[in-house]
Amino acid sequence: MQKTSFITYFRTFFRVLEFYIFDYFEKQSILKNFSQTKIHKLISEGVVLDGPFKGMKYPKNESFGSAFLPKILGTYEKEISSLVQSLLNSNYDIVLDVGCAEGYYAVGFAKFGKAKKVFAYDIQEKARKLCSDMALANNVAGKLKIQGLFDINEYLRILKEFPNSKILLILDTEGFEKILLNQEFRKILEKTDFLIEMHDFIDTEITDIVSEFFDKKEITKIFSLSDFQKGLEYQSEFLLDLDFKTKYYVLAEGRPEQMKWYFVRE
Repeated sequence: MQKTSFITYFRTFFRVLEFYIFDYFEKQSILKNFSQTKIHKLISEGVVLDGPFKGMKYPKNESFGSAFLPKILGTYEKEISSLVQSLLNSNYDIVLDVGCAEGYYAVGFAKFGKAKKVFAYDIQEKARKLCSDMALANNVAGKLKIQGLFDINEYLRILKEFPNSKILLILDTEGFEKILLNQEFRKILEKTDFLIEMHDFIDTEITDIVSEFFDKKEITKIFSLSDFQKGLEYQSEFLLDLDFKTKYYVLAEGRPEQMKWYFVRE
């Protein structure tokens, strides 16, 4: 098993610290003023306002491990929203969301997608609880199964339980993709497409390892925008009355580096 270096984690920690701590007081001041706007009243109702999961309900104004406001506004990971919409319309039998957090994608695919069953995985108990609450709020608890660790044995169990099924595997695991996507796993793959959030800022070996795993497969690569670009470029009826600085903080996802997603079709 390959391990991510301590130095890499240390560097990542300080990049995240810069966004969440050093910038904290100015951000809170601006968001306090934002809380007086008309759009904030809509946000408080906990219903996603735009994007591929428009209409999805959040039982609490809370996300896990990522920014909440972009999710409610429907701008979260907008870079892949067109792809996500096409995947919702695709004929997947099973969706596996590994690193599901509070369930933005897992519940979204259960509510708006065509899959018969969605499996959501997260090693954090709080994330699983939030995902469960969100599934109940959106009336998809019967379609969604929430579990802890995803590994090769779990994948084999899915293949056995749902033979000949078309599978979409969404992977957002903060570097675990380097461990999971090994040659042993590659040997047992069946009818599975992948949407992977690549965490090169955690470990720069990830790109090479994932590329090797999908050798001879066509990889669609999508790159993230900076929070600054989002503040400048993202437009919607909900953002019209906001000045740039407010838009910047409201839309910010706090990514320490430019990131990319790989979509790989079988």
